[in-house]
Amino acid sequence: MSAGTAASVPEGTVVRAATVDDVATIHALLVELAEATGLSHKLLTSKDDLVRHGFSKTPAFEVLLAEQDGTALGMSLYFYNYSSWRGRLGVYIQDLVVERHARGLGIGGLLVRE
Repeated sequence: MSAGTAASVPEGTVVRAATVDDVATIHALLVELAEATGLSHKLLTSKDDLVRHGFSKTPAFEVLLAEQDGTALGMSLYFYNYSSWRGRLGVYIQDLVVERHARGLGIGGLLVRE
């Protein structure tokens, strides 16, 4: 299999739902994504925004974190949507980011599959 396939995901990598205690990690990954895309000037979201909108009684989004030995390798920030034309629920991945050193190991695919 080529690099980036599920078979190359580092052993011990786990994907879990983020909690409010992960907000600093989520924000740091968003900063990394903004820098990697040259759009740092457009990232206005604060840690408080993430807490308020993602970890309230009615969260606007959810986050999955991929970790190895408790260290974040990447994340997927997503929310559910509804297609009125198809009559089906869907999932929209707003942000998918993998730490630079972990790219090409299948972490992004693991997060999408989860």
